[in-house]
Amino acid sequence: MRRVIKRYRGYELEFLFEPGGWMTDRELLALKSALDHVNQISARPLRYGIFDPSNGLEATRDFLSRANLCLMHLDGEPVGLFNNVILQRSSPTAIHAGLIMIARNTGVDLMRTSAIYMTILQRRKYGSYYYTNISAIPFSIGVFCDVFRRAWPSYRSPMARPPGPDHLRMLDLLYKEYVQRYFPGDGVAIDRKRFVLRSPVDQMGFEPDIRKLPRHPKLQANLFCMFWLDYSRGEDLIQIGKVDSVVGFKVVYYVVLLKLSEWLRNLFVSDRARPSLKSA
Repeated sequence: MRRVIKRYRGYELEFLFEPGGWMTDRELLALKSALDHVNQISARPLRYGIFDPSNGLEATRDFLSRANLCLMHLDGEPVGLFNNVILQRSSPTAIHAGLIMIARNTGVDLMRTSAIYMTILQRRKYGSYYYTNISAIPFSIGVFCDVFRRAWPSYRSPMARPPGPDHLRMLDLLYKEYVQRYFPGDGVAIDRKRFVLRSPVDQMGFEPDIRKLPRHPKLQANLFCMFWLDYSRGEDLIQIGKVDSVVGFKVVYYVVLLKLSEWLRNLFVSDRARPSLKSA
């Protein structure tokens, strides 16, 4: 499985798996151009990782050989992306839910939908795996807690519950294979007790004001973020969970509901568009 196309509310979601390992140079440069376009039209363009201006073709291929991507198109224009980074292919497989960037949204749930489809496709390709997340966005943090098994830290579990040994091993792997590779500068530090990453706010380009970030539908999740993280110091929560058969059934159920909702919406729109018949 290399490329999968999904369509959602007028968007084309293009999923690419480890494209650096199979794309030609021309295809790879075209993909890099599409990713750069999303970055350039976003509110806070970045200059590290895949967007480091010093990257040449070789560095781009190396990054994308360890990445799974969702490129979001609207009317043929790339307007969003979601990249996952493969931390470890050997058992247990570990994947990081990396950067999500949506430059143009018509009011649909692109964040959750792209993540759900990515989870299904990665489980199909790799089997069960550990999944990690670094975020300060209450919506993203809450969804991770809702969907993935044994998620820690989580607003759904007791605050006093410590992380397990697997969580700590995955934390160290994430730091070695992702943070040290792709985060710029010397101001990045990890708190292993709280599972928090602290980074220079202005350098990373993240939003430090929680009031401007997408919220989770449940108040408990939003309060958890306010309690656990110090946004003024550029803190992000590091979450670690498991994708297995239970999660697989859960996300497939969500997709069924999503498709049913789309069918009902299209039916309602077509009924409204149908001209009414009046007797003479």
